[in-house]
Amino acid sequence: MFDRLACRIAMAIIDTLRRQHIELTNAVRSVDARIATAPVDELLAELAGLRFLLSAHLAIEDRAFYPQLFQSAAQAGDHDAKATAHTFLSTMEFTATFAEGFFDKFSNRDELLKSRESLAKHWRLLVDALTRRINAEESALYPLFDRLSDNTASNKP
Repeated sequence: MFDRLACRIAMAIIDTLRRQHIELTNAVRSVDARIATAPVDELLAELAGLRFLLSAHLAIEDRAFYPQLFQSAAQAGDHDAKATAHTFLSTMEFTATFAEGFFDKFSNRDELLKSRESLAKHWRLLVDALTRRINAEESALYPLFDRLSDNTASNKP
């Protein structure tokens, strides 16, 4: 019973993270389409929404996803999976720090008014980093999590 519950929780975590990727991608596209022309107050609101979505996503990764991934890798005795998880975790810290710096700088109305060119340049860097990260998670990390969760569930009596 407990193992089935753990498996359901793992599935719910990964389903939530995948849905959030869709929401993040949609929010990025929305900002992308309006970054050069949107009124400053509207742009600030969209950036605040994106920041909130990203923060929620990172919180689930930190508090639920990575602990479950490391536990599943340990239970499976899969050292490669553990190493992969550590690599993803450390690169996420870099991406998260970059994103926080971007949002800190451009959550200020005066900063946005001062330089849309600087905003566009930094925005493109953030979009590239988030796109690469989402693609890597979807193509490598989440399938690893699925495989480990499936193996852990099938190895229990």
